[in-house]
Amino acid sequence: MPPVGFFAELLLKYSGCVSSKRSGTSTSPFKPFLTDKLPNYAENYVNSYVSACQDDPELKSFDSSLHLQTSNLIRSKEDVLKNEELKSLVDLYYEELKTLNLFNTVDKCVKKAEITLLNIRVAIKKFEKESMDMDLGGNKNYADTLKELNKVKAMGDPFGDEFMQQF
Repeated sequence: MPPVGFFAELLLKYSGCVSSKRSGTSTSPFKPFLTDKLPNYAENYVNSYVSACQDDPELKSFDSSLHLQTSNLIRSKEDVLKNEELKSLVDLYYEELKTLNLFNTVDKCVKKAEITLLNIRVAIKKFEKESMDMDLGGNKNYADTLKELNKVKAMGDPFGDEFMQQF
């Protein structure tokens, strides 16, 4: 089976392909979309899946169950919005979740800053060591210090973009 046909079948399977109680026909909100947007050869797969949805009792039962669960979920969301105490609790939960995400971001940034601080301390130690050493010409060579400072530079601002996006 070509990937497009398989994709079409999966979409229809999870799109609420359920039998209508009145007409006895299978309906899916995605069928027109799928048949219009996918290449013509995919329409055969879509049609065969719709007919399988009508003929197979297990598939029909699964789709009906999925449709019922989805409807219940939508209704429960509406119920939450109607109940002020529950809505307030849900809103508070989402605010706390945002705060937790901000704290986690700050924690990551602080850890990056600690690593940067350690690299700076290593660079200072190497600078002190290299300040005492001289090469043959009497010049000082700070290659190790520069290497450590370049590490700090490469790490960038620990409180950069990630922190600003959360803040």
